[in-house]
Amino acid sequence: MKICLSRFNIILLLLCCSAFTACQTTKQNPEETALRKKYKNEKTLLQLHLGGAANSSGRSIEIYRQKPIYVSVDPIPFLDWRNITDGRLVEDQSGFAIQLQFDAHGTFVLDTLTTANRGKPIAILAITGTEQRWLGAPLIHQRNASGFLTFTPDATREETERMIYGIRNVAERVRKQTQF
Repeated sequence: MKICLSRFNIILLLLCCSAFTACQTTKQNPEETALRKKYKNEKTLLQLHLGGAANSSGRSIEIYRQKPIYVSVDPIPFLDWRNITDGRLVEDQSGFAIQLQFDAHGTFVLDTLTTANRGKPIAILAITGTEQRWLGAPLIHQRNASGFLTFTPDATREETERMIYGIRNVAERVRKQTQF
């Protein structure tokens, strides 16, 4: 089988051009860069606790500051900051929400728990510095195998942005520690 040398060179040239154009990095907008710099030392640790009935064994916590609800939660978290790979501030119909992305283990655990515990809340605890605060308790309506959990936090937009950058900083540190 013979290959024409000029045809080979044209194909090689096209492959090189496509590789160089695909390697261009995206530019961050100045606002994103300023926020990243502002919150570079922020650390937010999240824990997800399974809620249960009011009379179940576990401690009762108060969630939401405006109209508090009381939820009995399991004291041992089923997922925490080690399972979170990313956090995002997303817009939704009620304003804004936090979207958490989990690693493979976190996705498996979330899938298993949401399958077995429909109708129960997931209580989310945020630990920032010396402050511990319950951010929300979304109800489990259906199985969640996507690896994402989106909820509306009991926080202002500025507090939420600070927490998002703290979540990202912790996720980046965990990612660096787990690499060999």
